[in-house]
Amino acid sequence: MKTNNQKVNEQPKCIVLNNYIIQTVDFILKEDNIDYKNTLITILKVIKYEEFDEIITTIKYSDKTKYKELIKASENLSIYNDTLKNYRYGFKTRIEDDFLKLHNDSKDSLSTGDLVAFLLNQHSYYKKINSEIIVPAINLILDEIIISLKQNIPLLKQEINHQSYLPISKAIYVFLISPKKEAINKFKNIIRKDLDYKNNSDFQYEYFVTVDRFFNRLDLDYIPYIENIPEKHDFKLGKKSNSITKPDISAIIDKDDFFNINIPLINYDTTKLINPNTDFDNMVDFTKILSALFEYFYSKNYNQKLKFDLGKVFIENITQPYSKYPDDILIRTREILKKMFANDSEFKKLFFTFLYVEKEADRINGWVNKFPKLLNHYLGGLENLKEGTIKRYFFNTEKNPVIGFQKEINDFIEKELNITH
Repeated sequence: MKTNNQKVNEQPKCIVLNNYIIQTVDFILKEDNIDYKNTLITILKVIKYEEFDEIITTIKYSDKTKYKELIKASENLSIYNDTLKNYRYGFKTRIEDDFLKLHNDSKDSLSTGDLVAFLLNQHSYYKKINSEIIVPAINLILDEIIISLKQNIPLLKQEINHQSYLPISKAIYVFLISPKKEAINKFKNIIRKDLDYKNNSDFQYEYFVTVDRFFNRLDLDYIPYIENIPEKHDFKLGKKSNSITKPDISAIIDKDDFFNINIPLINYDTTKLINPNTDFDNMVDFTKILSALFEYFYSKNYNQKLKFDLGKVFIENITQPYSKYPDDILIRTREILKKMFANDSEFKKLFFTFLYVEKEADRINGWVNKFPKLLNHYLGGLENLKEGTIKRYFFNTEKNPVIGFQKEINDFIEKELNITH
């Protein structure tokens, strides 16, 4: 009989709860007479994949004989499916149930593009599982993924290709459904169009959050182009070399300066800007003509209208050290003009003809010395518009390529603004 003093010195006891991993490993390794078939059924119905993997790995390296018995039991449980040409279990496993629940939740909560990313993630994950014992369960999951992809890829194509406007949150999806070069062009155009609807710089955060979230869901370092979904129960992904990576997307944005925080002329010497008080004869009329010119060629090149005035933004940027326009509008204007100067020779010709006519008529002052360097800096040093090249457009010499086109700009002004210039 224990004395009161002995009871005081004893350590208090706590219940020990064995988890499935410990309980299952102990049972299989310690017991000799095991019904492997029913034991495997019990395990598969209850235990999730991560636990199952740890159990099987432990047994494999602890007792190869018992591991082989589990493989044999798994083969006896497998039923061949003539339609899908693979093996299935005749009962639902916990592994399958966990995936199907996650899949159903994803279908209810994710957009089509994000659902496709989730499915690709899961397909990659389950394809990597190398376990002879649960092949039938993995087969079912992969079959479900392929069926869902075959349903959702056509839907995603319809959503992307048949909408006149797509937000940035959906721009990323084009890399799933289009070849790399085609997708890059679509991606740029979606972003350009989306930015025309923005009135502030919040879209910068939207872009980065969208891309990060998408790549996290995909859990790959590239977006695989789904080359085709054949009639047979299968699909084909493009190789990484033919697909877009996250750094590729960042490079596209940086190159086109959609999200560049460096505002045009932000560090330019303010004393060398065009002076709105002394360098124009009539800045209002000058801006009106420039706006009409910009709008005409923008509409021609992009077949759409902007929600802001390119001419007014440009003049504001080259005359005011602290512009009233938000950063994204200043950046957007610069990028539009860069493309038009680089790609539209007719625009460039009429733009510099207009400046030449204004200078010859003494309606702009001091531009010969200021504007060439200013425009070169504003456009980021375009190859075909160096400072010396721009300066040449102001002089009445045979080296000026716009001399002889004065009638064209005057006709344009009269037609577009009903002004005789």
